[in-house]
Amino acid sequence: MVAGNDLPDRVIFIPGVPVAQGRPRFTTRNGKPRAIDPARSRGWKIMAGHLMKIAMGSPPLHGPIELRMEATWPLPASQQRKRSVPSKTRRVSRPDLENVLKCWMDAATGIVYRDDSQVVRVIAEKWTAGQGDLVGVRVEVRELRGEGE
Repeated sequence: MVAGNDLPDRVIFIPGVPVAQGRPRFTTRNGKPRAIDPARSRGWKIMAGHLMKIAMGSPPLHGPIELRMEATWPLPASQQRKRSVPSKTRRVSRPDLENVLKCWMDAATGIVYRDDSQVVRVIAEKWTAGQGDLVGVRVEVRELRGEGE
């Protein structure tokens, strides 16, 4: 999927139930405030970072970045028992899409790109899997060239 001056896409898949960025807990140490990432978000970012390093196989990208994200949750057990669901459907329940995107972008910083400020375009979707579909976060990363450089 190379168009114009764009570089080829890199596809990164993080298997498992997508995790949204949780609300930080605030505390003070030596009179200085600090935010602590919730354990669930922190653990997912560590696991995702390892998989991103394997998928990238190169140093972080330096130019403007486009992300295309699909986050897919498992089909609820109640639907699995009652009827066959052959294809995925749009998910309109929590968590919010921007919090899932934020968690992925935080994990990708320093691995996929130097800083998340490099991300200039995002297309993101939430899905509920059909029976037999993969569950996880799939992101196509494209470094854009010739646009505003």
